[in-house]
Amino acid sequence: MEKGKENDRGPYRDKLKLNARQRYIEKLQMLNNVDPYDITAKDWSQDPAVLPPLTYPDIVNYLVFGLSAYTLQEFKSYKSLEAHEQFCSGWVQDLLIHKPENSANTVAVAKVMHSQRLNEAPLKAWVILSSTGVVRAAHCTCMAGVGETCTHIGALLFKVEATVWCREVKTVRDKPAYWILPGNVNKVHAAESHHINYTSAASSRKSLKGALPQAVSI
Repeated sequence: MEKGKENDRGPYRDKLKLNARQRYIEKLQMLNNVDPYDITAKDWSQDPAVLPPLTYPDIVNYLVFGLSAYTLQEFKSYKSLEAHEQFCSGWVQDLLIHKPENSANTVAVAKVMHSQRLNEAPLKAWVILSSTGVVRAAHCTCMAGVGETCTHIGALLFKVEATVWCREVKTVRDKPAYWILPGNVNKVHAAESHHINYTSAASSRKSLKGALPQAVSI
């Protein structure tokens, strides 16, 4: 075994600094001490019906008016509200849901691409939601993840919100409109200019918002 490899083993939380690790353990108590990074693949669900009814006001209440466990002051993370563009660009991949046994909360996790380094391995973000859709806590493996309001967490929340919204919108075949959701973007490749889609993320967001009300008639 190479020197230093021992530090790559063990729970993710053990790699955090003391105050961040203590806060991380507090968050796990909301999930009956289940660590989202330790849940096995078979225990995750891809069924959107499992998701609590998260809404846009719930996201704002958390990212802007939520209290930091470190400073006891409001997050006021207005920048993370712009993460809707990351979601619309397909940067949030593989949404998974888990509700621990005897827990009142549900955890949603996804892989989210880096904001500036799109071809690197995606980050892993998760959020804890109450049964009514209130955001209880969050975490991400990025450098700002311990602050619980990074843009990757914001993008994940918007992915959850849109998935819940699509769940409620029915097509003429009485099926949810999940096909409207942006597809996964795994890598950004070089291409000739006439093959590049220059649609801005803001325009994509507008198109997505406009498509949902029309889904019932498609």
